[in-house]
Amino acid sequence: MRKISVILALVLSVFMLLPLTGAIAENEITIQDIIDASQTKAVLENHKSFRVFNNPLVENYVVYDTYVDGEYIYMQTPDYDGLFSSELEFWCDVKGTPEQLYVKTINCAGTEFSMSSFAYCFVDPLSTALEKIISCETVGDTLVVTARMSSEDTARTLTGKVPLAEGDVLEVIYNLNPETLEVQTSTMAIVSVDGTTNVFFNFHAEYDVEMPEEGKALLERATSAESTCTMTVILYPNTENEETRTIKVIPGDSASFYLPDGCAIYKDAALTELLNNRVPLITEDVTFYCGEAKAE
Repeated sequence: MRKISVILALVLSVFMLLPLTGAIAENEITIQDIIDASQTKAVLENHKSFRVFNNPLVENYVVYDTYVDGEYIYMQTPDYDGLFSSELEFWCDVKGTPEQLYVKTINCAGTEFSMSSFAYCFVDPLSTALEKIISCETVGDTLVVTARMSSEDTARTLTGKVPLAEGDVLEVIYNLNPETLEVQTSTMAIVSVDGTTNVFFNFHAEYDVEMPEEGKALLERATSAESTCTMTVILYPNTENEETRTIKVIPGDSASFYLPDGCAIYKDAALTELLNNRVPLITEDVTFYCGEAKAE
């Protein structure tokens, strides 16, 4: 199943209310301020939710519309949707087709699900830190910040994602709330040596919104089924470290696994019959085993 672990490393910025009063002086804004203002946890201290609408304009630059509240993250892609919480990961794979499949993930790794991947929902702090602010001005009730990345960093960051020529640089325009630095909209473009600008991505954000109806339906399906099967995973069977994990799966759905590093899933306690990451459709209670991956 296509995973989105990187996903949100590509998506552009969300927002935290900074402990400041009044508008922030234009000459005091730094890229680090914008990065700090994009921490999801801090944003949710000031808003019940937010939603990001992404608009990639080139084929290889893939990002996803995302809704975030204090409990759930719901991600929409053209082919599948994902619903996350600290205890739940549930996917609708190949949605809207006869092959539509629902997949629930069981956590065998002992850590929270991929909520940590959403620590920043719009900026990748590592790549954004390479940008340098070139202008900052107040336009009406918006603080407009323009930043650029060097041609060398642009090539390292975007090669294979957008068309590039020698000397091209990334330019990002952030439209911010001047008091809080919350990002309202943002545009990413490639600026050529001759000054030509080609926009390849933009987004806008909305705050204090409801979860999309599709997300509510997925949540309802994931949490309120009347009939379920039990899928059990026994970690490190027949050792002093043996543990048992279980999840409830709707009959006819599938499942996938978060595994400890270096481990694999097996059909038997002796760890001799390897299972692929996603199990077949589950129609009855079933047990699998997790142990050290063996070299073939």
